[in-house]
Amino acid sequence: MSEAARILRFPERVKDPASRAEALADAARCLREVAVADDESVVVVAEEILNNPDILLAACHLIGQELDVEPARSLRVATALYRGVLKSPKTFGFFDERDYFLGETALLNGRACRFLGKRADAEIWLDRSEAGFRNTVNPSPMLSRVSLQRLALRCDMGRYGEVAELAPMLKTTFQKLGMPREALQCLYVEATSLKHTDQISQARERFDEICRTGDVEGESLVTGMAFVSMAELHAADGDFELAITAFRKATPCLKAAGRQMYLAHLKASVAEMLLRQGQVEPAIDAYQDAASEYEELGMSTWVAYLRVETAGAMIQAGKHKEAAWQIAAALPTIDQEGMTPEGLAAVALLVESAKRRNLNQSALDEVREYLRTKR
Repeated sequence: MSEAARILRFPERVKDPASRAEALADAARCLREVAVADDESVVVVAEEILNNPDILLAACHLIGQELDVEPARSLRVATALYRGVLKSPKTFGFFDERDYFLGETALLNGRACRFLGKRADAEIWLDRSEAGFRNTVNPSPMLSRVSLQRLALRCDMGRYGEVAELAPMLKTTFQKLGMPREALQCLYVEATSLKHTDQISQARERFDEICRTGDVEGESLVTGMAFVSMAELHAADGDFELAITAFRKATPCLKAAGRQMYLAHLKASVAEMLLRQGQVEPAIDAYQDAASEYEELGMSTWVAYLRVETAGAMIQAGKHKEAAWQIAAALPTIDQEGMTPEGLAAVALLVESAKRRNLNQSALDEVREYLRTKR
């Protein structure tokens, strides 16, 4: 027989595959152990997960569900899994599983870093994810998911023009691939970029489309965030009744999704609306409540941003001493983010002006804008 015509046998499984329910149960047990494990024990638990590709697949699914609930823990375990797959032999799995899991675990790490504000790290992890997925048999769906995270990262960094240009093309790709949930997420990223580039009517159209179709796709999270964005637009127009209605519609959607991070974002948006209405004391309470939730998630950049926002509201309320404390509490994060000398001068000026009970608005705006791009 010609060598070209020979039929190659796939490797046989050493053990019977686990059912989906069994794999999810084993993966959930391992991830619970990670929650209380030290760094060395995390590696041991990761090795147990890596012993069975079915459990590893289930673990990736569960980590993906928890990313925006416990991003710091998710990053910890996903990093251990990635390193474990990287050290595994080329024969890991039965076909292209090794390359797939390199891409999947790296993508989880990239998403976790983005939520935590570690954007340089997120970019590196997304590069690793792309490198892994490119070696799979059908890379297009996975690479499109990486592209979506790159768009979201650009949106976080304030590169809205790029996002507005690229998002519609990626949405079309998702539609062709039969990935409606990802297409809806892409539409949300596009709408957000349009909102921030003052293309308000186009942004409204897209947010409204999400609000009308999101539940059909089972995307209560995206639907809830679209309602929050609509509320922010109404509040900016001074139409507070419509804003409150939109916030009320957002709340059950976000609660159904069970995502603390987005509920914290809703509270921050409500605080901004209250401040626009002149309800300073309730705004301060809402800002502090949102900051506390972000702090529980380990999202230090968001916490610092809200501390600065809270300081501005406190100064309006005549609470200058408390405002100075809020700004001082944000300083470690600002230092960690490597602010420019000019920016640090603005921080110093802001602290001093708060102490003197004479807020320097330009300094406040500069620090706020800097942290906004770092969130």
